Amino acid sequence: MSCNWRFRHESSSYSKPVELLNSFLVVSSALNPKDSRNFNERTFMLGEKIGEISGKITMQRVLPNLGGGPKMETSFQASGSLLGVNVKETGTYCTVVRPDGTQYGEGQGVTMTKDGKIATWTGHGVGTMNKDGTASYRGAIYYQTAPPKLSRLTKVAVLFEYAIDADGNTHSEYWEWK
Repeated sequence: MSCNWRFRHESSSYSKPVELLNSFLVVSSALNPKDSRNFNERTFMLGEKIGEISGKITMQRVLPNLGGGPKMETSFQASGSLLGVNVKETGTYCTVVRPDGTQYGEGQGVTMTKDGKIATWTGHGVGTMNKDGTASYRGAIYYQTAPPKLSRLTKVAVLFEYAIDADGNTHSEYWEWK
């Protein structure tokens, strides 16, 4: 079974992920890739892009993982904008290498506004690490608490794309999923 991804917005089709914002993501799982008539299709709507944050890995350590693949704990600090509010973020996540070489991670963190108000979150995602030391993850975070300026985050899943370069610099983009 293969999975074909394409991006659709009303009457047009897009091939660039950048044009995904405020569009429909159509996932087609083709039973026979040569027969386009034989597939199941689901449509999901992503909400607006709600933030972008950049930062740096501050610490990494290897943890014991009896009977499983290697487990790594990573902490980071970052700053940027979330819902138009300037924020600083601190988080820690643990990743485990799965048998196919991909990574599964779970984490938690705090997001602090300029006036000192704190939001807390937990999240999970999957990703890959490359030979050059870069990595990328996709997943979702869920806010448990948030100050009034960020309170709408407690009512949605926040989807993310998280990238790390070879020097430990991080970059995250966030979308609201209603």
